Order: sequence, then structure tokens, then C-alpha cells
Amino acid sequence: MIIRNKKILYSKGIAYYPELEALRLKSELASGWQIEKLNCLGFYIFKKVLPQEQEFVIDFYSGAKKEASEYEELYAICGWQPVITYRHRYYIFSAPAGTSPVYTDEDTFTTRLSAENNWLLKNYTIYGLLSLLLTVLIQLSPVKSMLMTLPWFYYILSTVLMVGVLFPIIGMSLIAYYRVIYPNRKSSYCHPDRFAKRQRFIRDMLLTALIGGVIGGLAGFISSWFNLI
Repeated sequence: MIIRNKKILYSKGIAYYPELEALRLKSELASGWQIEKLNCLGFYIFKKVLPQEQEFVIDFYSGAKKEASEYEELYAICGWQPVITYRHRYYIFSAPAGTSPVYTDEDTFTTRLSAENNWLLKNYTIYGLLSLLLTVLIQLSPVKSMLMTLPWFYYILSTVLMVGVLFPIIGMSLIAYYRVIYPNRKSSYCHPDRFAKRQRFIRDMLLTALIGGVIGGLAGFISSWFNLI
């Protein structure tokens, strides 16, 4: 979608498809659209520029915010320049074609993947605990009576919170899925473009939707069993 010289595209997920998304950004720039922002809803915002040939890399940063400048400097030494950041964790860099990747050994790249997975699980768990707390809260008689004045709102909120309670399980399931489907990702540190071409986004969405359906069924069973909805 193009609005006032801005192109808007939905991200396929920089946490699970950084290599594939990097190729996508490269293709967009070659067509004259440069990434300008990734908003909180997962939409890329592109601005119109002259077509260019650049390589892109999407990396996860696990350090402290105050040390981010050193992290960017490491990339700069290797010829990569920062383009945008997302939540101070995901960094998108660009460089001329042929620039060597920053990761030069499998162990370092494996450490990066582990740090990202731990960060994702931490966030899933926090969201799950908050959802559990709110689920218990809305079951208290005074709160439930007040919410039931708008039954549709109560049922929607209860369903959303129940899914939220299962977020840690959903997160672990997704991480496990991508480890099984793409076991060679650790060894792709020096050829991310080759790895990206082996990724199958539509297939993955169908299979993860199936996993989500199973988890959703579990959520429905739990909510019925404990009379949460």
C-alpha cells in the first residue's frame, strides 16, 4: 500500500525471519523504497528514494542500551551502517554489496540466537503472568458484575487474556518449531542469503496456525473446566 510517497508493508517477523526480511528490504531498495521505520504493529514504513544496490542484515542486540554505541561501532568497523532500530533490540544495518558479515564463527552466532530466544521467552512469560493476574482479577465478583454489564466486552477480554496466559507455551512452541524446521540456521551465519532462500513463510504460517489451533483448543478446554468464560 502506497500513501503520499510512503509504502507500507507488513513484516513477516524479524524475530523468526531476519534473513528472509533482509532480502526483502534489499529488494525494496533496489525498487526505490528505503526502510524508514518499523512500527509497534509490525508495519514497515518505506520512503521513496533512487534505486540502490545494498545488502541488509537484521541483528538482535542483547546488551545494555548504554553500550549500544559500541555495538554499532563494531558493525561500522566491518562496513555496516545502522538504518533503524526496533525496541532497542533489533537493529537493521546496510552495506554495499560484497561487504563481509560481522559474524565470523558459528559459536558467536549461536550465542546470539540463544540470547534472542531467552529474551523472547522472558517477554512471553511476563505477558503470560500479567494475563493470569488480570484473569484472576476479572473473576472477582465486584469486577465481574461490573464487566458483565457489557457481556460482549467481558467475553472478548476473557478470551484474549486466556490466550495471553498461554503465551509462554505458544512462545516455546514457536521456538521449538523453528529449531526443528530450520536445524541448519546456526551454520548459516556467513551465508544468510542462502539460508533465507530455503525459508518457506506460507508453509510455516499454516503449520504454526495448526499449532495455534491446538493451543487455542487447550485454552478453550481450560476456560470451560475452570468456568473462566
